Amino acid sequence: MLKHIYNDGVSAHDKLPVEFVFVTDSKIKADLLEKKLKSGFPFYHGFELEEIDGNWELFGITDPIEMNIYKVNAWNQIMWELGYQNDCKLDGWHVAVN
Repeated sequence: MLKHIYNDGVSAHDKLPVEFVFVTDSKIKADLLEKKLKSGFPFYHGFELEEIDGNWELFGITDPIEMNIYKVNAWNQIMWELGYQNDCKLDGWHVAVN
């Protein structure tokens, strides 16, 4: 994933916001995860919740993260753990590159 980002002209030292999505089978679980994300990461924004094909998808955007392998992997691990703790799955993330 980072290789593709670097191929688009982003360096490991650039800081960019990450757009992410979690998936779960319950609106209640998605709402609880959203509350935890908002309290733990107050600069995250753009939260949206949608029901798609019987599942609930929670979208959001991080504050800028340094695009090096260590910072991105650390962020990814935290998001996976938060998802697991709330019976939600981190379904994907991407970085918008101009």
